[in-house]
Amino acid sequence: MQHGSFVQRVEVSPNGEWILSTGYDQTARLWDSQTGTLMFEAGLDGIGSALVFSQDGTRIFVGDQQGNISIWDVSLLKARIGYVGFTEFVNKAKFDPAGQWMLINTDDKNLWQIQTSQITTIHDGTLGTKVLTFEELTAQLKVSPDSKWIAISENSEVGNSQAILYNLETKVLHSLPHSSNISGLAISADGKFLATTNEGNNSLYIWDIELGRRQMSFSLKKVKCRLPRHIVQKIPF
Repeated sequence: MQHGSFVQRVEVSPNGEWILSTGYDQTARLWDSQTGTLMFEAGLDGIGSALVFSQDGTRIFVGDQQGNISIWDVSLLKARIGYVGFTEFVNKAKFDPAGQWMLINTDDKNLWQIQTSQITTIHDGTLGTKVLTFEELTAQLKVSPDSKWIAISENSEVGNSQAILYNLETKVLHSLPHSSNISGLAISADGKFLATTNEGNNSLYIWDIELGRRQMSFSLKKVKCRLPRHIVQKIPF
């Protein structure tokens, strides 16, 4: 399995049957996970930057740096069934666990929400719901298992990078400051904790999502790092 240039994103389908990839060769490619056979290839309008499967694995969504999200039905691989356009680079696209809506963060410094029922009919992404607006560019994006909280990283060139926790129901927002750009986000399986890492250090930070407070941190300088069992069970990496 290979592309003609640097591979930017890779995603596995929910049932493990397919592998979806995209990158600097401006193509999206779908592979059989068992044999590695290329099943589908499509050209994009720009460098591929975001990938996501629908919850049932029947549709694939590919975002590019020109601000477009293209949609294909896996059973009709040659036919693009829809697209959603934005004015800027698409960073991440995530479905909620129930598959009712999709979140997209773009370089227009907004976080957008589009209902799944509209995803193949709405062509202008800015007609979706604007959930949040940011001062800086965003990158990482996660949704909690109960679909209530989202976590997103806002990176700054002047040392004001932060992770933002936002409750879609109550509108509560927590800002979690970091000393440099955030390199990783993960929400625990029970939705109670957020784990973050950032560039330039070797620390893992654990935050209480409801309170928006840092509970503990761990140094990852050594190859072996023993974490408390209850944290290991709750933080998926």
